[in-house]
Amino acid sequence: MTIRDLEIFLEVVKQNNMSVAAKALNISQPTVSHAIAQIEDEYDIILFERASKKLFLTDVGYRFYNRAKKILLELYNLDVEFKNNQNHISLGIHNGIPTPIVVDFSKKMKEQYDLDIMFVITERELMLDMLKRGELDAVLTDYAYDLEECDFTPGFRLTYKLATDKKNVADFPNNLEFIYWAGTDKNVVFDELAHKFPVEMKYRVGNIDSALRLMETEKVYTFLPAYTIRESDEFEVLDDLTFSKKFKLYYMRDKYITKKMKILMSELAKAHYEE
Repeated sequence: MTIRDLEIFLEVVKQNNMSVAAKALNISQPTVSHAIAQIEDEYDIILFERASKKLFLTDVGYRFYNRAKKILLELYNLDVEFKNNQNHISLGIHNGIPTPIVVDFSKKMKEQYDLDIMFVITERELMLDMLKRGELDAVLTDYAYDLEECDFTPGFRLTYKLATDKKNVADFPNNLEFIYWAGTDKNVVFDELAHKFPVEMKYRVGNIDSALRLMETEKVYTFLPAYTIRESDEFEVLDDLTFSKKFKLYYMRDKYITKKMKILMSELAKAHYEE
């Protein structure tokens, strides 16, 4: 029995007829009959019963059908993972990195190296679990993982500045409310910021992209990456109060460093998003 025999078998099940299956696969009917006979002879089973010129699965044929579908699906997944994605990297990223930076970096990697990156944005502990299970090739975060099985290389640095939508500048600070997004430096937010301005915190959101969406409609302000402010004409810096995050690229220590990973490491270390 071959993989092709299984594919022919599934088509026969789909069509309930060997002649129709043969036409659908663009092969001869004897080839279809031979494939079915190969399976039945190898396992000493009967796959079909005939009724009213149609074929119907026997009980054992139905069990074989379910198993064959799983086998072919797994083979398909192997092809997707190991053949079609040689230039593919799955990268978990920190929720403090805004989408425009992710998009720009992804575009650069594709254009310069034909390297596709699938970004996974989730909680840091979940990212670590996915890294350990092999579901991620690497994780980019400012959080310090202290694990023997992980190693890291330096990534880029992001500088965050206090900013708001330009239409709200005149309302700062008394008539604007502050957005705290997960990952904002708490010492800056609750100490330095509170010493300088009357801070009323109305929103607490899970990531910086959520903060950016709120800024489109609400009278609010928050810390935004200097890169985001520079690349957009929508925002204006409110004060010289800033903080920075240095990101690191974590990967499993026992994992072979492929050429594509070396490219990623090199480009992340060179990336400049501070100003």
